Amino acid sequence: MKIIDLKRAISKLEKEHGNIDQCDINWRYNADSHVHRVNYLEEDLFDAETNNKLDSVVFMSHPFQEGDDYCTVEEGKAVWSCWDDISEQLHWENPDKIYFDSDEKVNNYLKYKNEKTS
Repeated sequence: MKIIDLKRAISKLEKEHGNIDQCDINWRYNADSHVHRVNYLEEDLFDAETNNKLDSVVFMSHPFQEGDDYCTVEEGKAVWSCWDDISEQLHWENPDKIYFDSDEKVNNYLKYKNEKTS
């Protein structure tokens, strides 16, 4: 999607629904996934030639909403937590951390990791 497409979509929504300035911006992986709130917009890539022309922007968000239960693997064990401000801070300190939202998923991951190291 290009910025112009986003502007057109927002313009169309405003024509249909009036002022939408207070609407949240959310995203999801697919029609069946959880909704995630976009927390902010960030510069992403600049052109390779001059490195000063912005080529893309990225919507940034957190993997969970405040109050959601989630699981991480710490020292080979599943650790469940509730997403809060501290979780958000820890996420940005280590954005590649793997998160799980079910016992089944984390147990499958742990089984895979144990088989891989055996």
